[in-house]
Amino acid sequence: MTWVKKRPGRYERPLDSMETFHKAYGAIGHGFNREHFSCTAAVEFHTEMDSHTLIDILRLAWQKMRFTYPQLAAYTEKDTFIYEVPDGEALEVWLAATLRIESSTQTRNDLIASFKPQQLASLHYLPSNSEILFHTPHWRIDGVGTLQLLDSLFMAMSDPVSVTFGDEVRNLTVGLDEAAQVPKEKTQAMIEASAALLNQFLDNLPSIGLATPSDRLPAATRWVTTELMPQTTTAIAAACKANEFSVTAAIHAAVVCATQAMADPARQSDKYTTFTFFDLRKHLAPIYQGKSHAMSVCHIGLPATFRPTNFAHNARELKRIYARPLSAPGENNIFDILPSYVGMVTDMVSGPPPPGMLPATEGNFSSVGSVDAYLKPSYGTIEITDLWLGVEMLTQIPMVHAWTRQGRMKFNVSYNESFFSPEVAQLFLDAVVTTLSQGLGVADEGTTPRPRL
Repeated sequence: MTWVKKRPGRYERPLDSMETFHKAYGAIGHGFNREHFSCTAAVEFHTEMDSHTLIDILRLAWQKMRFTYPQLAAYTEKDTFIYEVPDGEALEVWLAATLRIESSTQTRNDLIASFKPQQLASLHYLPSNSEILFHTPHWRIDGVGTLQLLDSLFMAMSDPVSVTFGDEVRNLTVGLDEAAQVPKEKTQAMIEASAALLNQFLDNLPSIGLATPSDRLPAATRWVTTELMPQTTTAIAAACKANEFSVTAAIHAAVVCATQAMADPARQSDKYTTFTFFDLRKHLAPIYQGKSHAMSVCHIGLPATFRPTNFAHNARELKRIYARPLSAPGENNIFDILPSYVGMVTDMVSGPPPPGMLPATEGNFSSVGSVDAYLKPSYGTIEITDLWLGVEMLTQIPMVHAWTRQGRMKFNVSYNESFFSPEVAQLFLDAVVTTLSQGLGVADEGTTPRPRL
């Protein structure tokens, strides 16, 4: 699935498995003029530059990003990625469409709530908060790639230069299927293994879930966020190490506990069933792990199900789930069945739900980890002061993201305002954070981990 020159200035390649999935998954919102699961990242920064100089630098940096990552300007037609080398006029049209200087009254949350389906990635400057916000359909990029892109963007802002377009096509990237060298043919054994894996999800529904209105259509996505102090963050990491499970498993366990505490009894379920997310970059060749391959979707969601009880039990179950071998030889190698499995999941989300299936309302979780590996504290005279990450949510699932930056752990819940009020979303997030601290025995001041669980 490499890029092919179709005519002068036009290059194409087929969408790969995960890109096809995210295009289908995003499209479930098109009937509501939304793009489900589209990615958004916002960065607050400080600089002494005046606004006119900053906007000029942003123009140069955004053009540099298109040269470095031309798939920022690629679009899709059915199952095909298309990139066209711009002339001067086309470049100005692209800049006007994708680099947006927002009004002085525009807020991050209101901008996020206003997004409609869009083919191109966009960059927004919010002068009121000194923020840059990046937004794109998920079929273009994932969370790690977004952080790598932001690092490149601020590097370009700290050293602005003009670029000439024409040979940027050498920077077009292949998809995950090509990078992982997955089998090109689907065997009967692969199809059966894929079906068995997906059935781990289907056979364990319904999951426990939150009570949500059943008579409403999706509306805007909203975010609620909270941040822990450095001493609390350090204490949580230490307690996780002492209890021999990852921070990811611990946070997800707290998400499950919060779902249990706010569960809808009408669902009559004693199982937590969802998809857990895995970053696949570390399983790829080194050339596909760095920033040059940022513009790609290198993750996967795999079924997870268990009967939750208390925090310690949930954390141990999720430790087992997240520790599953992904690239080991044999039947556990997810890369051997990736196209067939992802194809089945794509068919599932693209079609109507089976009769009687309840909508998913369980809290779900995606860990970003430490963003310090990607985003520096400063770039020349530009100081990075804050970061937010989230997705467009049109389903009834509250989606939790968590990351650590400069010693502080941060949580964001993306939710749809038709199904959750701001107060309920905040209550859910507070329950996650409180359960995490209490479950690990971390005192309010974040210094007292309790004995091993």
